[in-house]
Amino acid sequence: MNIFAGLGWFVWPLGLCCFVSFFVFFERFLALRPKYVFPREGQAAESTVLGRILTFSQTATGASEVTAYAEWEMSRMERGLFVLGLIVNIAPMIGLLGTVVGLVQVFSNISPETGLPDSEVFVHGIALALSTTIWGLVIAIPAQIGNGYLSRRIETYLAEINISLARAM
Repeated sequence: MNIFAGLGWFVWPLGLCCFVSFFVFFERFLALRPKYVFPREGQAAESTVLGRILTFSQTATGASEVTAYAEWEMSRMERGLFVLGLIVNIAPMIGLLGTVVGLVQVFSNISPETGLPDSEVFVHGIALALSTTIWGLVIAIPAQIGNGYLSRRIETYLAEINISLARAM
């Protein structure tokens, strides 16, 4: 059984959602490793988020400048999460659209004589309806889990960065 057989042209937008969600998750997962956020002994300060903030704070004229720069660095940590959130919402909608298209195919080909749809069109329409719904959810659920995991990781880092900044100032 081919798990992609019933998707029709919906395979392209669903495939794109799948590829982008995996790419964004793994890129952020790797970029948010602690060694890129908090400096280790002997590591250049400019290579980590906290190091760049602390370096900036040494030349800043006031706390508001440091706060603005820290917020900018923190927003860079959240880069891509908007896309994951968008995919979480869009993938099931694409699946729902496939469901509607599949059911329209089924009901638009009902024979006036028998009151039944052509069996081949019926099978194809139901396969499209079910396959797109399944794949929309299969893509959205892991994207939601990944988005939640990364969001929580960033929140934890932000709390640790704020503590470090408070100690440094």
